[in-house]
Amino acid sequence: ARAAVAAATRAAESALAAFAIACAKQRASAAALRGAALAERLFGAAGLAPDLPLGPLVRRLRSWQAEFGGEAAWAGWIGAAARAAGPEGLWPLLTDGGKMPARGSTPKGNAP
Repeated sequence: ARAAVAAATRAAESALAAFAIACAKQRASAAALRGAALAERLFGAAGLAPDLPLGPLVRRLRSWQAEFGGEAAWAGWIGAAARAAGPEGLWPLLTDGGKMPARGSTPKGNAP
């Protein structure tokens, strides 16, 4: 999640901004859910009792991850963006800051 947020920060002014931010939100949401589940396991289900301090923190983690769309919603958006990039555009989308070639073009040096 930290690496995804750092990448989104670096990409904020690039063509990749939306994709990088979506990836960061998806990973951070997943991390929040896993962190909440781990806290519950480590400190027991009793930690969710209102009179114990862990309860409000776990509930906040769970509610935060769902704000502005949860993990599944952003994973769907990322998948749609990857499909829209097409076979030639997927690798550049992931590695070259969103500099996607036009559909049907081949990367330099790899022409048939």
